[in-house]
Amino acid sequence: MVNQAYSGDNKDNADVIGKYRLEFERARNHTEEQRDMCNEDIRFVTTPAAQWDGFLSEQFSNRPRFQLDKLSQAVNRFYGEWLTGRATVTYRPENGKAEKEADILSGLYRKDERRCGGDFAVDNAVLEAIRGGMGAYRFSTEYVDEEDTENDDQYITIEPVYSAHASLIWDSNAKRMDKADAKWCYIIHEVDTESLEEQFPDADLSSFTQSNDRRDFNWNSSNNSMFIAERYGVVVEKTKAISYIHPVTGERKTYYQDQIADVMDELSDMGFELDGEKKVSRRYVERCVMGGGSDYLEPPARIAGKNIPVVPLYAYWTYTDGQEFYWGMVRNQKDAQRLLNMQISSLAEIAATSIKQVPIFTPEQVSGHEGNWAQAHLGKKNYQLLNPITDEEGNVVQNGPIGVVSPPIVDPALGALIEVTGSHIQQETGGNPQNVLDPQASGKAILATQQRVDMQTASIMKNIKKALKRGGEIYRDMAADIYNGPQMMTLLGEDDIESTVMLFEAVMDSQTGNIVEINDITKDKFEVVVDTGPDYASRRQETMNNLLEMLGVVGNMPQGESYIPAIMGMIIENTDGTNLDDLKEFNNKQMMRSGFREPKSDEDKAFMQQLQQEQAQNQEQNPMVLAAQAEMMKGQADMLSAQNKQAANQINMFKAETERMELGVDAQVAGVKIENTQADTMNKRLDGMGKMIDNGGKRMDVQRRLLQPIGFQ
Repeated sequence: MVNQAYSGDNKDNADVIGKYRLEFERARNHTEEQRDMCNEDIRFVTTPAAQWDGFLSEQFSNRPRFQLDKLSQAVNRFYGEWLTGRATVTYRPENGKAEKEADILSGLYRKDERRCGGDFAVDNAVLEAIRGGMGAYRFSTEYVDEEDTENDDQYITIEPVYSAHASLIWDSNAKRMDKADAKWCYIIHEVDTESLEEQFPDADLSSFTQSNDRRDFNWNSSNNSMFIAERYGVVVEKTKAISYIHPVTGERKTYYQDQIADVMDELSDMGFELDGEKKVSRRYVERCVMGGGSDYLEPPARIAGKNIPVVPLYAYWTYTDGQEFYWGMVRNQKDAQRLLNMQISSLAEIAATSIKQVPIFTPEQVSGHEGNWAQAHLGKKNYQLLNPITDEEGNVVQNGPIGVVSPPIVDPALGALIEVTGSHIQQETGGNPQNVLDPQASGKAILATQQRVDMQTASIMKNIKKALKRGGEIYRDMAADIYNGPQMMTLLGEDDIESTVMLFEAVMDSQTGNIVEINDITKDKFEVVVDTGPDYASRRQETMNNLLEMLGVVGNMPQGESYIPAIMGMIIENTDGTNLDDLKEFNNKQMMRSGFREPKSDEDKAFMQQLQQEQAQNQEQNPMVLAAQAEMMKGQADMLSAQNKQAANQINMFKAETERMELGVDAQVAGVKIENTQADTMNKRLDGMGKMIDNGGKRMDVQRRLLQPIGFQ
């Protein structure tokens, strides 16, 4: 990843690091409130009992505290939808002339993403964004072989930024949501002290962040750790851009002034000539790592690309009053969730403390039976004993209780409020509308409901796509620096099939005979395209269902049988199962053999080349094929002969018409006396007609030559 080392004395480094620390603290304080709210939102749906934090904790002390967590359900539903319809990044040429190179760049992105688990980095950013409002991921580079000192080949990685709301600090002057206008950013890491001492034994180790308030991070840090800061800074410098052009092919190459010495000999050998130069602003990014000491842990070094390789991802975002605000699906629904929890807890408390009616007795009625009545609610006894109440004369006045204490009646408004609160949370978050699952609902009603639900999260999906587009732009510029020379690369197709391609492959131009480079992903501009939809497996299953339906339709169509082999081949290709590799390989060859599919991989191209050679040999040795070719050539000769006869007839008709015109002119000249001026006019007309006849004859000769059959006399 490091392209250029940094050198400087310790005193200057201390001054610069001091400025960096001040810049960091100002930006951190500027966004402290936003980060606190983001952290609270994440805790609200991830930490046990966090929904009762704050003033509710005291009000419901020694009382039931239940959580009917509908917010987590809504977050998990949206995250599940994202996982099944994950957006993809592809490239297309801005000028429409580099389709192959755009496909190569798209294949490289998919391969690098698969190689480093980049899909998890994006998924983590999406999950943090919908919970708290903000997530992030970043790009870096790794050597293909760390142990081979002579191998400088690298590949691009996509890595997560954990707890981005706390660990990622941006330039406060950046106004864009994707932070493309940011001049710098910091990523804060908590590192074990012992590991850091092993990595930097001579460094002055202390924490970059001096604050003892770690609520932003929520890392439950121990004393055996410290914070370090990773800084990315944009550098803009004035330099010269020098252009070279090839006089034959017109190919143009442009280099910065400090690059000319390395490529001058190569350009001269390839025949390039100086075309011009101009002053430009050159942009690049430097990375450094700092602790709390006065010197760098890792000095500034230039990295690939010209953009800060960090991508922020927001659920909802706005910029108001000189400050950005962001939030997720949780923040605006926390009060409704707390209210629902309070209602459910109150209802449970009433139900738990009022199981049945409580009778009222006099002491005389239960005298001697106190223990049985004390346990009346604990066991299931068939009967209970009771002393009757008698008057002075011994007559029984009353056998039963003198009264009862009725359980409290649940207010109907409480049940209605619970239903209203739960419905409000579902509507605001788009969570599981009932009529989508209603089997009695019509198709139009289900579609309308689903569209309404999708609209509630449409802005989140839009912001996610903006972030992925920014990530695609960063990858494109880094790839132009990393993959800038001849090397064999592995590509990953949309169908998860790998293929190889040689970048900057030198081939001969068939028209000019010059050596040119193809598969150059650096010379053209590519636009980033972000598409959302079902994953490849889901789309393949949908394709399978459509093919099965199509198979039943084409059988009843006129000449529909000719489509059946192709449809069956596609069905076999989209079928999942074990022990199908040989069948799919055979099917793939049959589809290429029939011309239904073009070869993609190197193995396919080799098979088609071998097949063409075998067909050519068979045609040379097969007398039936030769006879068919002769018959075909005879048919072509007969057709051309007929065309020649038709052309000859046209020529004869033209000659007859010309002779008739000449006879008419002679009659007019012999039989009519005209004035001298009229005679001159007639002579001119005769001259013009003669030229027309000559041109007609020439035109017929040209037509005759064009219609002359090639190879047949």
